[in-house]
Amino acid sequence: MEVLIRSGANIEIESGEIHQNTPLGWAVVAGSVNMVKFLLRQGAEKQDYYFEECQKGLKSEFLEVKPVDLEIYNKILDYLKPYF
Repeated sequence: MEVLIRSGANIEIESGEIHQNTPLGWAVVAGSVNMVKFLLRQGAEKQDYYFEECQKGLKSEFLEVKPVDLEIYNKILDYLKPYF
C-alpha cells in the first residue's frame, strides 16, 4: 500500500457500485488495525459510518469477510476517536 500511495494512488477511491467503500473503510471492515493506522497517518478522510462499521464488527457481522478477534474492532474504535 505504501508503494501505491507514494506512486500517487488515490486513497479515497471507492470500490464498486454496490459497497462504495474506501480503503480505510475496508481496513475497518477487515479488522486491520495496522492498515487503519497507516491510512489515517497518510491523511485518509474519516467517515462517520466507520464507527457504525466497528459496531457491526463487534456483532460478528463481518466474519464472512475475515474471521478476526472481535475485540480488534474496539481497538480500531479507540484509534479512530481522536481523528474525529
